[in-house]
Amino acid sequence: MVSALERARYSKDGRADRFLGFWLNMAVEARGGGHAEVKRATRTINRFLSDTADAFAEGPDAYFAELRDAAARFWRTTQTDPAYSSSLFGLQRLTPERLLDKVMTEATSTVALLLAANVERDTARQFPRLLVEGLLDVLPDAKQHLRVALTQRPEALEAVGYLTGE
Repeated sequence: MVSALERARYSKDGRADRFLGFWLNMAVEARGGGHAEVKRATRTINRFLSDTADAFAEGPDAYFAELRDAAARFWRTTQTDPAYSSSLFGLQRLTPERLLDKVMTEATSTVALLLAANVERDTARQFPRLLVEGLLDVLPDAKQHLRVALTQRPEALEAVGYLTGE
């Protein structure tokens, strides 16, 4: 029997990871950074929470662990996806340092978007932490780079800066 959490995370055929899709959606919206993106993100967060309510009810710890795992999978793809890790339409590969800067900037922007969406539900308040924990699972030596990026968004630094160990 398939659990509510498995049904929430994966499509019927098991090929689509909805939790990974959620993080991707948030990262894409964060690239715009405007009021329209915040409104769309708020709707997406509320819809996601509604769609996954049964999975959360089954067990918050497992739910949050799956979201963190999906965040780690998202950040892992930034390291291997040629479309993400290159510029000039895929013709020029980013240096490791520039790729790290890009990832940290995107993480900071996404945390800021999640905070700006201001969804007043305890579950949604965990999203910035889970996103950053997933990032640090993949890039554990990047805490200092992340902290530097977070200083550009004081609200993000206040929310998740403690995860960088300082």
